[in-house]
Amino acid sequence: MTLDITYRYYQQGDEEGIVQLLNHSFKGWPKLDVDPISYWKWKYVDNPYWMNDIVVALAGDEIIGCKH
Repeated sequence: MTLDITYRYYQQGDEEGIVQLLNHSFKGWPKLDVDPISYWKWKYVDNPYWMNDIVVALAGDEIIGCKH
């Protein structure tokens, strides 16, 4: 069986899938008492150094990888 994996730049609305991936990968993310989606947006989307440098990998509609 081969997976059909596609890559693309982050799009608004990907946050939930990215946070789910991070939470699963790190057995809890972030390790802070904050809203994970708001924290991720603050850290990567609202940060001018990371703008346009977020890429996701998808298997179908599911985010299975992220580079940020």
